[in-house]
Amino acid sequence: KKDQRVWCWGRNEFGQLGNNKTLDSRKPDFAKMGAGAVSVAAGKAHGCAAMKSGEVWCWGKGTDGQLGIDSTAVERLSKRVKDIEDASLVAVGDAFSCALHKDGQVSCWGGNDVAQLGGQAGTKKKRPVPVNGVQGASAIAVGARHGCALLAGGDVTCWGANDKGQLGRAGGGGAPATVKGLSEVVEIAAGGATSCAIDGQGALACWGDNGAGQLGGAAAGTSHHEP
Repeated sequence: KKDQRVWCWGRNEFGQLGNNKTLDSRKPDFAKMGAGAVSVAAGKAHGCAAMKSGEVWCWGKGTDGQLGIDSTAVERLSKRVKDIEDASLVAVGDAFSCALHKDGQVSCWGGNDVAQLGGQAGTKKKRPVPVNGVQGASAIAVGARHGCALLAGGDVTCWGANDKGQLGRAGGGGAPATVKGLSEVVEIAAGGATSCAIDGQGALACWGDNGAGQLGGAAAGTSHHEP
């Protein structure tokens, strides 16, 4: 809200509303944390906020390390993410989280079974690790198990799961790689297994899962690995 406090609503069995309760709420309830949030994101069962101080705080389900607190505990109250002091933006997937640093670097933490953290697929990380090869980012977007970053010059790079072509390339998932066919991108978004970008002329392109017509132009049902 304008006072930079965070309010949440919906399911709460893992404390994902941050209100020190486990009861679902159909009305917004105050996440019990200090004022100063500049970015907030909600995943499958956890949430995170970047603060004007540069800190990141997360709450809810932490069984994959997605809270970034060097623990796999469930937290009904927000806890400060380890090792981050200069974040400007957060983005959250099903069981992992990412932060954009003010210098354009990106860090992620949590589940890593399909390389959601930007390197080799493998062990989950309970503390933030840098996304190798991503520099000069101005925005990040995260789907269920993949992430993308908007780079200087308008390029987009994506990493993680690629079972539906959500990385904008053929083949398996993995480390960050530039999405071909895009130029002068000014905004990106991701959800589930779909990614989208808007260029400087206002043109929208999407790629990945199209099972419910998420790509907008193609008939529902067929995934596309190119924008």
